[in-house]
Amino acid sequence: HGGKIVALKGEEGEYVKAGNLIVQFDTSDYQFQKQQAVASKNAAKAGVNQAQSNYQTADTTLKRYEGLYKKGFVSRQALDEMKNASQVAQAGLGSAEEQVNTAAAQINLLDNTMHDMKIAAPISGIIDAKYFNLNEVAGAGSVIYHIVDIDRVYIEVEIPETHIAQIREKMAVTVAVDSLNGQEFSGVVERIIPTGNRDNRNFTAKVLVQNPDRLIKPGMFSRVNVTLETIPNALSFDKKALLKEGDEYYVFKVRD
Repeated sequence: HGGKIVALKGEEGEYVKAGNLIVQFDTSDYQFQKQQAVASKNAAKAGVNQAQSNYQTADTTLKRYEGLYKKGFVSRQALDEMKNASQVAQAGLGSAEEQVNTAAAQINLLDNTMHDMKIAAPISGIIDAKYFNLNEVAGAGSVIYHIVDIDRVYIEVEIPETHIAQIREKMAVTVAVDSLNGQEFSGVVERIIPTGNRDNRNFTAKVLVQNPDRLIKPGMFSRVNVTLETIPNALSFDKKALLKEGDEYYVFKVRD
């Protein structure tokens, strides 16, 4: 459903919890229709009471006529007329009861419609975009908010063809985010896309990182580090210190 927006509970950048009301459409027309339906139902109930009384009277009279007919005090025609009157009264009762059911169904439909005029957040997350303002009219199916859940984030990383055989799903990795001063997060290789890029022969892996403090934002640049081999007591240094001459690599050592 759509309609005039009378309440918006959230702005861009705010956190919303799943199930919380975030949009309310105008329901005044439906409320007026419900009042009419309730009045119709009450009138129909009064009609049922009257029809029930009419039927009980007709049925009692019919039974009395049946006894009198057996004793020869009333004619067959009089008995048939009373049977017809009883049937008419019974049909009137059924019609009155159907009117009550119809009004009740209309009330139920309006209640469901008004319930649908409220939109709750489908997930917990951050409002990423807001497309309507208060008192604007949104059509059925319109997107009013875009909510993103960043408690867990996926990071896409390209893996060279030469290393793809060494990377496995469920492998633990470390993720460093430059815009967060190099802060590191633990992650795991969730899945590896089996088809490589035709241009550079790289494969894409999706790394899942838990982000409970929501520090990592969509679009941030990060570096994913994975340990392929552990060498005990190995000498380690910054890669920038490594020099190459011909086919050989070397570093300078500064002595005091």
